[in-house]
Amino acid sequence: MTDWYKIKRILTWVNWEEKQIYPASRLPSAYQEVEYIQSSWTQYFIVWTSFSTNYKSVIDLEMSVIWWDYIPLGVHNDAGFRYGIDAYWWKFTVISWWGDWTDTATEDTNRHLITIDQTTAIVDGISYNINYRYYAYDKGIWVFGYHNTRTDGVGYRSSNKLYKLDIYDGNWTHIYDLVPCYRKSDTEIWMYDLINDVFCTNQWTWTFTKWPDV
Repeated sequence: MTDWYKIKRILTWVNWEEKQIYPASRLPSAYQEVEYIQSSWTQYFIVWTSFSTNYKSVIDLEMSVIWWDYIPLGVHNDAGFRYGIDAYWWKFTVISWWGDWTDTATEDTNRHLITIDQTTAIVDGISYNINYRYYAYDKGIWVFGYHNTRTDGVGYRSSNKLYKLDIYDGNWTHIYDLVPCYRKSDTEIWMYDLINDVFCTNQWTWTFTKWPDV
């Protein structure tokens, strides 16, 4: 059975502004979910300790700054194998492996839903063919930056809003379900993984910016 009929989002208007309607809180009571978190080039986080290119990444984002070379999701290993999304040269480019780069939608500062699913990239419902080769990284993929495993450094950091990040394995089993939030006691901002009950915290300097509670 297909799931085309399932409701994806419900929107309403409050004081002439579009707002998304969310279900009751999914987080522990000590934490507050927010609409999105935003980076300013000095923040990033690591979601997992290993990653395979047959995983499916679904990221809901909005770039704050474009027209340069900013990677909101990416990893690069010693042998040059790469995976991720690059807002680069007027396009959202999907990096499937090594030197294969596929241009998709025109980059802008609007909100976009981007899926990488092996041979296919989907941007706002439009599909693009990408070259796929299986590869298992022994280190994690980074968010808001580009992880170079050879130097264990991060580059091409992006300034963007992150509304949601979901990761599925090769069989579409949901393995990471990340939502933006903050800790109520001290307003520490991060992403909470609903499946594994862990927090992905900022790994570099300063802090993320948080936006309206939901």
